[in-house]
Amino acid sequence: MHRPSLPSAEFTNEPQRKKQRLTKDNIAHSSPQHMELDPEELNTRPLFTSDVLLTVYATTKTETGFCVATFDVKGTLKRPMQKHEPEKDCKVYHWINDFEIGKQYVFRRSITYRTEYPHATEDHFVSDGKSSDNQELCSLYDQMKSKVHIDDTINTACSPYLNQTSGGKGFVLEGAECRSLFIVQAKGHQLTFYKNQKNHLRCLFRDVDSRIYDLAVTCTKINAMENPIFEGDLLLCFGFSRGMRWPNMADDLRRCSLMLIGAITQHY
Repeated sequence: MHRPSLPSAEFTNEPQRKKQRLTKDNIAHSSPQHMELDPEELNTRPLFTSDVLLTVYATTKTETGFCVATFDVKGTLKRPMQKHEPEKDCKVYHWINDFEIGKQYVFRRSITYRTEYPHATEDHFVSDGKSSDNQELCSLYDQMKSKVHIDDTINTACSPYLNQTSGGKGFVLEGAECRSLFIVQAKGHQLTFYKNQKNHLRCLFRDVDSRIYDLAVTCTKINAMENPIFEGDLLLCFGFSRGMRWPNMADDLRRCSLMLIGAITQHY
């Protein structure tokens, strides 16, 4: 299947905005427009101090396992991670087994370890996770609408750090002190899925501000669908990849690519 054509458009970043000091108390709910990390917080990242109950809203399949995105009882987005080999300076730690979307799990605090931004905003290291006996009765969509901060557009979630190529690929540079996970309210007709030349699923997302994003689809649920089509109201779940150097680029910059990691419907 050929990639749908993109209309010509010019993409520009929002102007720089006033910096906001970021601490572990406001990291999840503060405006992500421009954050400055408090030096005193650098070595005391917001880690779990005890067992914590998290609800899984998205999972992605990687080459080495699964990555999971969750929110806690206050609606704070968290990415629970395992550090399997503390003696090695690895940057990505995936789960061997997948998690069930919409289900709650109890995670136990693990060692202190700091990752690079933007992922440091949501990365939290844990030793294990087990299914909880106390599950929410309302739908995942309703839980997220009532607890989680939801943005109107992709740009407002990441500006001024968000960049976009003329082909529609969105990214932030590694080290950008913004969120790496965020949720956007959308409609099903704003998504168009296609397979690229490598037979990898991608989608074109037309945001309400008329920007069009060409995104890799890493969501395990969507990738399992033969012909993904969505209708009605959606909560689109976005995340950034770990920093990588893009092929055919002359510079040495590491870019974190914007990805679609989940889509939550009202009847999920």
